[in-house]
Amino acid sequence: MQKRGEVSLEALVKFIPHFILVVCLIAALVAIYKIALPKEQTTPAMDDLDRVAVNIRQLAPGDVFPVFTTTHGHSFILYRKNYPELPKNCGQQACLCVFDTQGVRTCNKLGNTDLPVTENGTETCPSGIYEQCQYMKPCVFKYAKTVNIDNPGDSVYVCRSCTEILISDNKAECLRHVQSV
Repeated sequence: MQKRGEVSLEALVKFIPHFILVVCLIAALVAIYKIALPKEQTTPAMDDLDRVAVNIRQLAPGDVFPVFTTTHGHSFILYRKNYPELPKNCGQQACLCVFDTQGVRTCNKLGNTDLPVTENGTETCPSGIYEQCQYMKPCVFKYAKTVNIDNPGDSVYVCRSCTEILISDNKAECLRHVQSV
């Protein structure tokens, strides 16, 4: 005799296939919803922005990375933290923005960066010997550095001295920049 509220083994065995079927149906509905849901529209300039920002975040002291672009007619601007004319969607963080051919600005926050320090009346990014540099936060020294992309396939060079991050369309400029490490 079964007590009230007690489930028999037979009823439990019959329930398991139904439960698995319901879970599979829910998973299929979620997959269909994600496929049918419109995705955010990206442009080649936004794709280039993402690639450059990823490379900036991965920079170690002394690194120089060329990032090849897929389109032309846009400009990258690297803004330092707390820049007076910093775009609102950057908050108060350093960020990289791209202006596409239609003049639309899209920005990507760079996150954990330091402000330049004032030494002897001049602003400079913190520096040290190579072993110290590895543990120091990166710094964007210039208020706003612009790189224009004129031809498809042009490179944007991203580089880091001890702490200072720089973007350029000139490899030699980046190589001079990192020689201090």
